[in-house]
Amino acid sequence: MYGNSGNQLYRINFGRMKSNKYLDKVLDFYVRNTKIDFGSRTIFTPFIDKIKFEAYMFGDLMFGYYSEKHFGLTEDEIEYLWNDYRNIIKGKIEDGE
Repeated sequence: MYGNSGNQLYRINFGRMKSNKYLDKVLDFYVRNTKIDFGSRTIFTPFIDKIKFEAYMFGDLMFGYYSEKHFGLTEDEIEYLWNDYRNIIKGKIEDGE
């Protein structure tokens, strides 16, 4: 279900998410196990063997599948983590880390 806050559309979560501590550990797993090759402009992740910089934002389907199967996450948890993960990796690419 969706709600409104000014001009922003946001998702209302009626389900129960796992503890933030568990989700933080899953996010940490993804970040630690993601390697960035700046020479070939390729990202290596646990959920996709390799993906080009220009396409990493489209990895959400495989991220979701992997997160559900390996960590038992719900759709809302996956969406929450994907947004954080994508922003962290985007920042690393922009900072050249």
